[in-house]
Amino acid sequence: MNSSSAKKLILRRSCGDGEVNYILTFKGYFLCDIETNDPAVMEIEDLESKFKAIFHTLMLFEHRCMKFKVEDTEISEIDENCVDVKNCIMDFLKTIDEVYPTFKTKGITLDCVFTLNPEFNASKAISLSPLAFKLLAAFADRKPIKEFIWKCGEPEEVLKEMKKLVDIGFLKIESEKEDAGNFIVSEDVMKRFEKELKDIVGPIADILIDGAKEELGIEGMPTRKQLLAMIDTISNLAGDYKEKILELKRRFE
Repeated sequence: MNSSSAKKLILRRSCGDGEVNYILTFKGYFLCDIETNDPAVMEIEDLESKFKAIFHTLMLFEHRCMKFKVEDTEISEIDENCVDVKNCIMDFLKTIDEVYPTFKTKGITLDCVFTLNPEFNASKAISLSPLAFKLLAAFADRKPIKEFIWKCGEPEEVLKEMKKLVDIGFLKIESEKEDAGNFIVSEDVMKRFEKELKDIVGPIADILIDGAKEELGIEGMPTRKQLLAMIDTISNLAGDYKEKILELKRRFE
């Protein structure tokens, strides 16, 4: 951004079977254009809000699996529609510093899934805002907050509205059902997995395991499901060894 010439920042992340792309065009500290195939961002018309949505994704959710490159481009002049990125980032960091910590005091995180509280006193008169109705519609899809927060509005307003719904008892955090088929694998099982993977790919096995753990956000000993996800991730990186690694997965299931 210290350059006076125009640049394109191209971001790519895997998303299911496809790829999500963001192309941000800058001239110095000014953001001039955004192109993307991300449906959640495409729906946002305001350029500043679009940038915040992408920055939110980068900072909180997708930084481990995002690839990027920078290319030179041409822009004639900075017009009134361009956005000062420094101010956008400061606004975003203010939201993170002030809003998210207060939300966590209620045990609410961005991975929480909410449901209507069956114990709510239906005779109690409440007035719901248009944003509250948007949130209730989003919760009907049984997705965590982070999956829809930017579709409903800017994080600060969305989180404040959600806090109101929780405070009056209208919503509650959905409890995770205990999964008897998921458990922390033993050290012996992990050692056996590491040994069998080394028998297939050689000493690079340690690097593949560390990379898979980082990509999946696994710390310490994995659960059964996390171990199977790790094997899937490793198989996608292992080229000619993919079939042998998938056979390894079938044994550890």
